[in-house]
Amino acid sequence: MKISLPPELETAVKAASESAGSTPEQVVLAILRERLCASALPGPAAPEEHLGSFLEGFTGTIDGSTEALSERSGERFGDELERDRADHEQRARP
Repeated sequence: MKISLPPELETAVKAASESAGSTPEQVVLAILRERLCASALPGPAAPEEHLGSFLEGFTGTIDGSTEALSERSGERFGDELERDRADHEQRARP
């Protein structure tokens, strides 16, 4: 879809994109999403609600593995880096 803008709107969009450090297309898309799609999105969660309540109704956002993948992720990442480094050093030896 192509939309022709009057000169004053084109100027405003270009100015907004320059000040935001983005493209005119990104600015227009953000405005259209905000204006036209806002009713389709859930409102902000109340302070006592949790992320699961906020995301309820979106397909695939809550269902998943019961494995605690986020626990000790930094430690597991470090372990994986050490294994990768050891494998790389072993392959580099003649």
